[in-house]
Amino acid sequence: MKKEKTMLRCFLNIFLLFLSITLVAQQDREPIPNTLVMGNIKNAKMVKEIHLVVNNRHIDQTESNYTSKVLDDGGRFAFAVEINYPQLVEISYARNKSVVYLEPNDTLYLEADANSFQYSLKFDGRSGYNNKMYREYVKKFPVEKNAFNIRQYKKGISWYRIDQRIDDMMIAYDQSEFLEKINQERLDKIREIDTYVYNQMGKLTEDFVNYLKAEIEYEWANHLLTYGYVFAGTKKIDHKEYLAVLGDVPLNSKQIGSAEYRKFLTTYINYLQQRDNTGEGINDYVAQYELARDSLLEEKSVGWSYFSSNLLMRGFKAAQKDHIMDQYKDFIEYNPAVEYDKQVIVEYQKAVRYDIGSPAPNFTLTDEAGKEVSLSDFKGKVVYLDFWASWCRPCMKKIDEQKSFRNGLKEKGVVFVHISLDRNENTWKEILAKRDFKGVHLLALNDIDSPVATAYNVNALPQYFIITKQGNFAAKPRSATLPELEKHLLALADR
Repeated sequence: MKKEKTMLRCFLNIFLLFLSITLVAQQDREPIPNTLVMGNIKNAKMVKEIHLVVNNRHIDQTESNYTSKVLDDGGRFAFAVEINYPQLVEISYARNKSVVYLEPNDTLYLEADANSFQYSLKFDGRSGYNNKMYREYVKKFPVEKNAFNIRQYKKGISWYRIDQRIDDMMIAYDQSEFLEKINQERLDKIREIDTYVYNQMGKLTEDFVNYLKAEIEYEWANHLLTYGYVFAGTKKIDHKEYLAVLGDVPLNSKQIGSAEYRKFLTTYINYLQQRDNTGEGINDYVAQYELARDSLLEEKSVGWSYFSSNLLMRGFKAAQKDHIMDQYKDFIEYNPAVEYDKQVIVEYQKAVRYDIGSPAPNFTLTDEAGKEVSLSDFKGKVVYLDFWASWCRPCMKKIDEQKSFRNGLKEKGVVFVHISLDRNENTWKEILAKRDFKGVHLLALNDIDSPVATAYNVNALPQYFIITKQGNFAAKPRSATLPELEKHLLALADR
């Protein structure tokens, strides 16, 4: 019976994997241009290309990159790009970058000087006034772009991210003072927009005004949520009462292009689940999926598609595959915005790839003598595959400790293969000679960016895998102790 269940589970995984690959193939397509960005760059003598990047990472973990030649006759350039909703995009010339606002069926004309690209930008066209206003707005209310100035707090399964200025305010002010500060900032920003709208007499597009106001509203909501929930203990806040106002904040899917909206959607659902103990005793990823499905899916919301795809991706990365498979199948069947399928499917494929019984990726690398060695060379042996580096002290300590039982295991047909992710070949060889490490030693240059590290999804060291005589992934021992590992490897060798 147990064997039949295992075979059925393997068949189901293979079927889902086939379905996933098919869906990914169907979604790969060329962008369909609907928006025009053009202009000219004065004094463009050396650099003859300009680039535009549309960030699609929240949809499918990709970016759409466009390149235009900068022509000699006046520095003319032009892009035809696909924009599906109001959003900010990045435009760069040489090493200079700037952010501009675009919306579907937009036309934007840019003019700049090559010697001071981002500072000399001028705007015209349908979206010209939008971008003039946006530039003035960010001068008055700067947006923090330095990742080192972002503070992170983890609650439940989500991270709450705020810039250092707001974090300092949260630490310094009590509940009433902080609320007064963020309410005033929110009011100041909305007044700035309303004043600009009034002065420009309808020259700003409605979508742009709504986009910018949404950024303000969700930024305010994120600050309120982080203070009331994350700091509830240190500030002695009754967060249920304090954050009741968040129930009036609309989960408006039309603003999916707003980073603040996406951030709020993720942290707010996390807060609701933790606050109400929704799904107590149930996996957190499952509980949040069901909570979001009940509250967002009814309106065929792209917000639900974003939230659920992001949640499932995080679940697969957190090794929650066995818990969230029903939710994954539900998402693939009912997701109304199919463009969000791809990123979930890719993470599912990665998760299944390392399942017990699935084939371990083959590789060919060179040992310290320059000889090529492949994983397939060890077919018929149990392989302990270890990823390490000379700068990783725990890695080297573990290799040293394993000397005590290597010889006995070698006689049983167990081979220890160590792949170094060092960036310097000489350093690797010096360590091998100095420490007298035994086993098969191979080098994969470029650290975690090397093809073999990518194939095995190695993003931290030390990391190891156990591979059966048939070349498939085997379960790891429940305990990390050396006696348990030795016992586990001997059992596999005797099969």
